[in-house]
Amino acid sequence: MTLPVQVTADSERWWDPAGGKDPISLIAGQSYLIQAAGTWYDDTIACGPEGYDLSVIPPWKRPLFKIFSGLRPLDTGDRWYMLLGRIGSGGPAFEIGKSVMFIAKLSGILYLTVNDIHLMYYNNKGTLQVEISLAT
Repeated sequence: MTLPVQVTADSERWWDPAGGKDPISLIAGQSYLIQAAGTWYDDTIACGPEGYDLSVIPPWKRPLFKIFSGLRPLDTGDRWYMLLGRIGSGGPAFEIGKSVMFIAKLSGILYLTVNDIHLMYYNNKGTLQVEISLAT
């Protein structure tokens, strides 16, 4: 697939290949820019690709979030629901948020997900539009 390309990141999908049936493959050593926009929902909490801080939820719920924070794909502290990526089915997760420029350390398919507990994906809603391009 020729870059730049726009794909959809679905908050209901766990590590979904970017591009779906025509997945985006990244090449080790190449610089990429990934930018995301839109709104998705963690139950009733609306946020963009950078996710939300625990300060937006009621104080009595915060300890539960902290207890289960280690079950997310990536520990981002008090920031939940951020757009994440990884290269290959077993590569390490990395933050994308609204925008990230990086040099790919691995070659493989780009996967996208929301930084939420896998068992809680049932209450996720919404999608983001994500553009993947070569960085200059």
